[in-house]
Amino acid sequence: MIADPRIAKLPASAREPRSACACPTKIMTTPAKAAIDPLTVRLPIGSFRIAAASTNASSGAMKAVGLIVNDWQLSGVWTGATGSAYTVTYSYSSGGGAVNISGSPDFAGRVRLVGDPGAGCSNDEYRQFNAAAFQGPNYNSVGLESSNDYVRGCFTSALDLAIARNIRLGGSRNLQLRVEMFNAPNAQGITNRASSMTLSSPADPVTISNLPYDASGAILPARVKPSNAGFGQATGWQQERRVQAQIRFSF
Repeated sequence: MIADPRIAKLPASAREPRSACACPTKIMTTPAKAAIDPLTVRLPIGSFRIAAASTNASSGAMKAVGLIVNDWQLSGVWTGATGSAYTVTYSYSSGGGAVNISGSPDFAGRVRLVGDPGAGCSNDEYRQFNAAAFQGPNYNSVGLESSNDYVRGCFTSALDLAIARNIRLGGSRNLQLRVEMFNAPNAQGITNRASSMTLSSPADPVTISNLPYDASGAILPARVKPSNAGFGQATGWQQERRVQAQIRFSF
């Protein structure tokens, strides 16, 4: 075996092999951590659950929380509908029958469009469309003054919610407390309006006599109620919020 010349230059004490350390060895131990049950939140579509599964004494608080917040269900259904298309019609108080207008008892005239009627839906319940855009038909009408379904009703939507609490009574017995809300936001979409205008006679096919407002635009007191709605005024709304509760026991 060939000695390393560098070792010869070291002091004798350095060249002696070192023995294992005789000093006492400290073994560091870490106390075992207590088991901590996680607080989990699950949010599947239509329901929620906060679970604390532990039953030991070290997690009594979690168990209490679990007893309060577990076994709840929240569900909802949203529906939306576009408004139906409709056509504005007319009636003459006198001299405006089909024979007078078109010369035939089988064919009547149609409303004349003299402006932009608008979309057919508005936030103003008294002005669902532009009433000034319509006039009655004249004599000798051929029934082609306007087409069908040129205005459309309002879009409506509703959110129905239900919340339920399931109480486990042991075994297969279960008690459910449930509350349901239909149209929970209490949306008030307009579903119908007065779309027929009244005119005096074909001699004056312009002056509408059943408007809900006067010449200055002020609402007429007699037209405030939908039961006596004027031309272009809303007459129907979607059903208001409704709440129902039920108790269900299963075994």
